[in-house]
Amino acid sequence: MPETFVAKHQGTVEQKPGGALGEHCNCRAQAELDLLGKRLGHDLRAPLRAISIIPQWIAEDMDEAGTPVPPPIADHLQTLESQAKRMDSLLVGVLEFIKVANADQPRELISTEMEIARVLEDLAPAYVAFVEIAPQLASLWISRSDFVTVLRQLISNSVIHCDAAETRISCIARQVGQTAVFDVADNGTGIDESDHSKIFEPFTTLQPRDNVDTSGLGLAIVRKIVTSWGGSVSAVAQDAGGVTMRFQFPIQPCPENR
Repeated sequence: MPETFVAKHQGTVEQKPGGALGEHCNCRAQAELDLLGKRLGHDLRAPLRAISIIPQWIAEDMDEAGTPVPPPIADHLQTLESQAKRMDSLLVGVLEFIKVANADQPRELISTEMEIARVLEDLAPAYVAFVEIAPQLASLWISRSDFVTVLRQLISNSVIHCDAAETRISCIARQVGQTAVFDVADNGTGIDESDHSKIFEPFTTLQPRDNVDTSGLGLAIVRKIVTSWGGSVSAVAQDAGGVTMRFQFPIQPCPENR
């Protein structure tokens, strides 16, 4: 059976002829999100940074006063510091979620293989990686920052969660009709199929938060970006173990080639 593609659109506004209403509403909503992001970045991160460093000041002051910090209090101070850092990580994830998939971001012609190689070199230099890009997808007319964000989120997920003795990551891209299909896979234990849809919800982690250093927003960010391209993202189980994260979207022709 030939592979088919179903475009998914989320959060769009139904437009009247000419698209004026939809464009006005989308621009206003994005402006409000941008303002919220600036407020969150300044008004919340500053006190969080203070909260994370105050436990160190307390310990230093007690040490200077010649009063050793009792173990139970030291544990509480460590917990306070770690929870503040966790909250800051969540806030950074929210800020990125707000920022990505902005309709004002310019598209440009990028080298697909070069962008993948850069992300792999940055995030997984010690891992075995396999990259295969269909010749038709060697270059894409797309937002570079959003494309790189999708790759970084998916590859970092593999690095964080893959529990194989030797982690192997593959990035394979093929064209199906006028659709670009990208598979980012690893050789870990995989994800239970009952959780495949849940993992794309914001703030979702399949492990206790004390065990993973993640905001739980990575895959939600991926879904937001890919759906803004008119595409979809899904988790695909592998017979040999591990999981494949597949994102696909309609190919936009470069204006110079039209």
